[in-house]
Amino acid sequence: MTARSKVRLKHGFLYSLLAIVGIIFGLPTVWLVLTSIKPERLTYSPTPIWFFKPTIENFMDLLQKTYFPQYFLNSAIITLSTVGLAVTLGTLAGYSLSRFRIKGASHVSFWIISTRMFPPIAVVTPLYLIYQKAALLDSYIGMILIYTAFSIPYVVWMMKGFLDAIPIEIEEAALVDGCSHLAALFRVVFPLLLPGMFATALFVFVITWNEFLIALIITGMEAKTLPVAIAALITDRGIQWGKMCATASGIMLPVMAFFYIIQKHLLTAFTFGAVKG
Repeated sequence: MTARSKVRLKHGFLYSLLAIVGIIFGLPTVWLVLTSIKPERLTYSPTPIWFFKPTIENFMDLLQKTYFPQYFLNSAIITLSTVGLAVTLGTLAGYSLSRFRIKGASHVSFWIISTRMFPPIAVVTPLYLIYQKAALLDSYIGMILIYTAFSIPYVVWMMKGFLDAIPIEIEEAALVDGCSHLAALFRVVFPLLLPGMFATALFVFVITWNEFLIALIITGMEAKTLPVAIAALITDRGIQWGKMCATASGIMLPVMAFFYIIQKHLLTAFTFGAVKG
């Protein structure tokens, strides 16, 4: 067997393996989307049905007979506000830890990330009692504050890693030219940091958009989010599979759209610092 044949065989094996893995991971999503457009009588069929006449009845029921549009708006407002606040505050904190000589900076960094080492269920009850006293239950502000506080530790650590990959000499050159630290940050560092910020924003967006436990405990009707709305489709008369899959499909769309918008920046972010040295 020639060397070229060995390379082709190796590539063929790898591509086949990737195709199998892709099918395994993609099949549940395909099944979810198909179930969302199935007629209700076929949803409960004991045998899998792949070919049928699609219908948008489940989506129309969500839009016309439920509060899905309001829950979607709630999730959008809370998630986008959280992403904006967490990325902004976390980037500034990460910049301070990366660039300034702070006594005990390593301990500060560890303390920041250690706040995410305990399960959320451990703090739900204290948070509920605090929010009850502060009249923040079932409100946009209350949810945004919680999600921002929970997201900042991740953002700080991720942005610190991206900032460490940017040579400090670039900022020093800007300072020599007369820029202040703040001007160097906005004019020099931020343009180089945008890929990392987009990647971090996607991470925060996915976590916040899909969060269930805290939203279940803290929200009621006014600020209820989509993941909590899905749970309400499990009723005493059975699980409404068609509407549940339609809701899940609607939840996936913003994540896919957000990923599509920033995908050009993600490859740069994933290879950030790869050629440094």
